[in-house]
Amino acid sequence: MKAIYFLVLFLILSGCAATYRPIKTNELKFTQSQKSEDFLEINYEYNTYYSTYNIRYHKKDKKYDFNTVAVEIINKTTIPIIINKENFKIYSDSTKVDLLSNMEYINKVKQKPGLYLFHTLWGPWSFQSITDPAGNTTKKIKFLPIGLVIGIANAIVANKSNKRLEDDIERLNIYEKTIQPQDTLIGIINIKGNYIRELDFRYLE
Repeated sequence: MKAIYFLVLFLILSGCAATYRPIKTNELKFTQSQKSEDFLEINYEYNTYYSTYNIRYHKKDKKYDFNTVAVEIINKTTIPIIINKENFKIYSDSTKVDLLSNMEYINKVKQKPGLYLFHTLWGPWSFQSITDPAGNTTKKIKFLPIGLVIGIANAIVANKSNKRLEDDIERLNIYEKTIQPQDTLIGIINIKGNYIRELDFRYLE
């Protein structure tokens, strides 16, 4: 009985799977900006998952000391500009900011659908005593698999959310992208460290 009790308690505390809301670039707001150069204008915003109502993922960022930053880069030149990790560096207080690779970030914050399948072990359980004509009493335990539906549903939600997360990370990655003249690139970066200081974006021509 104690094992069942602790299992049910674990399932309650672990909660349900979180639904990931894909990031819509047209809904992002940028409250911080870097001094505009002649060729690039850069705006950014910390805590992207909080502002896009992906609260569970925002909490994971806090847990692992990450920050998901939305970035807007405007090409003010008359020629295309290619953004890559060799020519576009990010600093804070003259210290280079550590960037997380796509897979490094995804593997850390994604949900684990398999854990939700433990819900299938959840009851309710019922106990029944049966007495035969000879007066012998036996006890039977009945298991009603209500948790099966809950577990499978949560695993499906977690899988779909993981796929949406991966799609967003790939789609909104700012690196290896070309910005046409007078055009704008909007994306996200995943950085190590819960920064509250200003970021310094440096483009090396």
